[in-house]
Amino acid sequence: MVLRNVIRQIETPDHLRGRAAGVNFLFAQGGTQLGEFESGAVAQAFGVRASVVSGGILCVAAAAFMAWRTPVMHGHGAHASIAARPDKVQKAAA
Repeated sequence: MVLRNVIRQIETPDHLRGRAAGVNFLFAQGGTQLGEFESGAVAQAFGVRASVVSGGILCVAAAAFMAWRTPVMHGHGAHASIAARPDKVQKAAA
């Protein structure tokens, strides 16, 4: 979570930072509740074991989908971003 917030702060343009924080909050809060709903529904219908397995599969599938849809993040490293944009680091630290 810390890395996600740091990357969001450094990479988001200043005029969009508030909107990006709002979207992040929406998914951070809503994603948990959606996962709880999925777990409960599958557990009630198919049992606890199926709930755990399906939740794991959905999590891996969502991560793979996001990796496929955002190829710019594949090579993202703090050393490359910070070295290329020292002005952003000073603003983020302030």
